Amino acid sequence: MEGYSSTWNSLEIWSPMSSDRQAPLPLRFCSDLCSTFLWLVLGIWTVSIVGFNFIPANLLPNSKKRWHRVAQIWGIVLTRFLCINISLKNRENLYREGSSIILCNHQSYADIPIIYAAINLPFVWMIKKSLYSIPLFGWVLKAAGYIPVDRDDKKDAGNSLYKMAEAISTSQSSVLIFPEGTHGHLDGTMRPFKGGAFLLAKKCKTVIQPVTINNSNQVLSKRRKGYLMMTFTPFVPVEVIFHPPLYLKDYEKMKTKDLMKKVEMIIGSAIRENKSSQ
Repeated sequence: MEGYSSTWNSLEIWSPMSSDRQAPLPLRFCSDLCSTFLWLVLGIWTVSIVGFNFIPANLLPNSKKRWHRVAQIWGIVLTRFLCINISLKNRENLYREGSSIILCNHQSYADIPIIYAAINLPFVWMIKKSLYSIPLFGWVLKAAGYIPVDRDDKKDAGNSLYKMAEAISTSQSSVLIFPEGTHGHLDGTMRPFKGGAFLLAKKCKTVIQPVTINNSNQVLSKRRKGYLMMTFTPFVPVEVIFHPPLYLKDYEKMKTKDLMKKVEMIIGSAIRENKSSQ
């Protein structure tokens, strides 16, 4: 096993920290081939599970809950296929007594299936509006109750926040948001948080559930900006840490900026602790 590990680690092309430009051409080719295979498997699995469940999930009652269950199965199977070793820490902190705003750092593409596999309660996302134009997939997003947002249109983004506020207050549905707005840095550290999620929390006066994901940047990641090929490393021990929830009484007198800094510190502290222990 040690020989396998050292051989694997010697192939620096598989490491998100390495530069694919420095790797020999044959290794770059093999890495691109692996990446293409992963995209192909992801596409086939996604289309298969969506196609198989499309009619029953839309015709039977509680379509939103059914689509969320389908998404959970999708995430669980995908994380096992990618050999991701997920450990859940402080699960007792996960707020289950009503709706909440779940705020989580975003390290890589692997975060989506990891979250579905780790968080066993219904929630909705803010989804890029352009994805709604994809046949079949866009219909599923709408049926699942996910909220479209155009990041480049501030007015549209504001409307999406109001829709989320309505979803939280009327359907008792939790909302999951990546407050960074995009992937963090390649080394797993976070980018500065954006204020929309915290404006939403103060508007809805709801519980904030901070969550930290560690090491997913070592599973799947872009090799460089604008490049769809991914690095991949199996058997990575990924941590999902549930921090104590913040109730309204904990933050109602805080300014939005101060609340943002507080949550950023909570989520970031677990990342720093993980790095110091490596």
